[in-house]
Order: sequence, then structure tokens, then C-alpha cells
Amino acid sequence: MAIMKIMNKSIQFKLTVLMAALFLITGFGIWAYTTSVIQGHSQLLSSADLTQEELWSYEGAFQWWTNTYSITVLPLTTIMITAGFVTLLGPTVLTRMHKRNALKTFADKLELASTEKFEIEFE
Repeated sequence: MAIMKIMNKSIQFKLTVLMAALFLITGFGIWAYTTSVIQGHSQLLSSADLTQEELWSYEGAFQWWTNTYSITVLPLTTIMITAGFVTLLGPTVLTRMHKRNALKTFADKLELASTEKFEIEFE
């Protein structure tokens, strides 16, 4: 039975780390991609050899990407990165809090047992 509990905790830990990594990689990936696209459009707009139609096209794409970034991508990536860190650190913090609570409860019971006077009756 103890082996099954250890294996179960090991599988849970691996899944937790995998989920956290998935959230973090996806969040940072989306953020990096959109940032690079916006910088690319910004550099294209600063080019001097563009026709008026190309300038309008790149400017429209630049405006769309910046609006999408501020309205959709930034909140989405913030949520995903936060979820990744919470998924990664949450079980560790909860485990430590549970262990601290268990040790405090044990210490309180030990103190109570040592202060009570038990009378032993011999027959």
C-alpha cells in the first residue's frame, strides 16, 4: 500500500510540473511572438522606401496587433503565467503549511499530555 501512495504522489507531482510548464511555456510563447510581430511591423513602418499602399497596409497591421496585444494577449498571457506559477508553487506551499499545522497540533497535544497529571491505580 505504501508503494502505491508513493507512486501516486510521484505521478501527481509529475503532472503538476507538466501542467505548470505547459502554462508557462504557452504564456511566454504567445507573449514573445506578439511582441516580435509588433516590433517587426514597427521596423517596417520606419523604412523609407515604402509606397503609400504598403505604408497603409503595414500601419493597419501594426494598429491591429497593438490593439489585440493590449486587449487580448496581455491579459491572456498574464493569466497563463500566473496560473503556471501558482500550479508550480501551490502544492509546495500547501504541503508545508499542512506539515507545520500537523507539527503544531502534535506539539500542543504533547504539551497537554505532559501537564495533565494522571493517577495510576495499582490493584
